[in-house]
Amino acid sequence: EVKELTKYLYGSQISSLESGVSDHVTKALDYIADQLRSASSSCFDTIRISLGNECIEGVPQHLKSTVGIYRLSNHKAPTTASGFVASILKPFADFAKEHPDEASAMGADVVTHVVTEYGNQAIKICEEVKNTEAALKRFRKNKNKDKESSVPSTAECLRMQFLLDIQELKRSATEVKVDVAQVVQFNQLEEQFQESN
Repeated sequence: EVKELTKYLYGSQISSLESGVSDHVTKALDYIADQLRSASSSCFDTIRISLGNECIEGVPQHLKSTVGIYRLSNHKAPTTASGFVASILKPFADFAKEHPDEASAMGADVVTHVVTEYGNQAIKICEEVKNTEAALKRFRKNKNKDKESSVPSTAECLRMQFLLDIQELKRSATEVKVDVAQVVQFNQLEEQFQESN
């Protein structure tokens, strides 16, 4: 390629040029190649980040709505995942249909971002609700109004709901051919939301 490019650039003058011209052309080609690789890597990262953010968009609002469901009524303990969870990875699934090779390369990273963001939001909500319920319980106890109830608390319902949601998200990730073994956050969150507190 260096010889061909040199002939193209310098034509008939090639014989009168210094012998170092090939070195200059080689360096130029190396520089161009480096810039292309850098641009390619940057585009890959941009797409990966964009997909992760698109997947997680709207999830915080859904999680807040879940809190409202259990706060406003005496719901039984959940037995199924939240309806919105199955569609969280849809943007990535659509991308994978058009670009399977690129999706395979970035799938674990995208899902890791989604699971991490979901987990952070869910854990924060659980802690806030748990603290609020503890304060209310102390207040009622002081007023001699504390009553035993067979209905799970809001915090307990949320913990169980989020566990079901994480398991559904894990199943969805498997469906889009992501190696969930690479996403350690799945196991961490499943343990976090297991009944232990």
